[in-house]
Amino acid sequence: MLPKYHETQQILSDFRSARTPREKREVISNVKKRFPKIAERLSKLADEDKEGSR
Repeated sequence: MLPKYHETQQILSDFRSARTPREKREVISNVKKRFPKIAERLSKLADEDKEGSR
């Protein structure tokens, strides 16, 4: 199932506004229930952010 446009915008907004890795993980876990592929991609972005900030 693919998300609708407004759902996609909300997911991206929530992920961008998450300031800590923990908040990003919370967003990812909420998205994972309905859209596992999107959660997988967000997880990769969060991992890259974490490695880049070291």
